[in-house]
Amino acid sequence: MNATELKNILNKESVVVFFYADWCGGCKVASPIGQKLATRLNFRLIKIQENNDLEEQFEVDYYPHVIIAHKGSIKHYPGLQMINDFYESLI
Repeated sequence: MNATELKNILNKESVVVFFYADWCGGCKVASPIGQKLATRLNFRLIKIQENNDLEEQFEVDYYPHVIIAHKGSIKHYPGLQMINDFYESLI
């Protein structure tokens, strides 16, 4: 996925984008949460090692990192605690 494709998705769809890295311990802990979210929501999983250009353009500076988009409104949830808080608000 490139930056233009991701921008289009964020502006047009209701979507959860989960940025992760294989080396990230918090990403491994958050993985089950991501799996559960994927069953409920439009979900995109982005491995940052394969998409370095997206990291800077979308201000991903902490892992794991979730971006929630709904009708062009975008909210960032950086880090495991923020993702846990978001997930708990859904259940």
